[in-house]
Amino acid sequence: MKARRRYRITIEDESRLRDIVKVSMRPAALWGVALASVFALILLTSLLIVATPLRNLMPGYLKKGERSAAEAGMLRIDSIKDAYTLNSQYIANILTVLDTDRTATDSVQAETTPNELPPDSLLPASPREIELISQLKES
Repeated sequence: MKARRRYRITIEDESRLRDIVKVSMRPAALWGVALASVFALILLTSLLIVATPLRNLMPGYLKKGERSAAEAGMLRIDSIKDAYTLNSQYIANILTVLDTDRTATDSVQAETTPNELPPDSLLPASPREIELISQLKES
């Protein structure tokens, strides 16, 4: 007859040479205990999140009122940022106009003109282009 495999877990008090806890179980029972422990851990974690204010830290657990208040706050922050940008540009323009050390320049001179390409950077005409140009001159 084949001997059945058993797992033993023993906790001993070595100073008094006594067994405090002694557990012996088969592999199927060990798997059952492991699955039950995992299930209990998942259940305990779920209850902890649902029953405490920790759920507010989880994404998607905000109440509708809290969610709308948060969205309204974010929109308001964006609006304030845009208004600040416009105001700072306005103040920079006013400071530029009021600057007495500024040299008077024409706005046309400030506009940049594109540089023309040097002739040597252009590709030479292909034989088809030369033929087309000669046909146009003849006609």
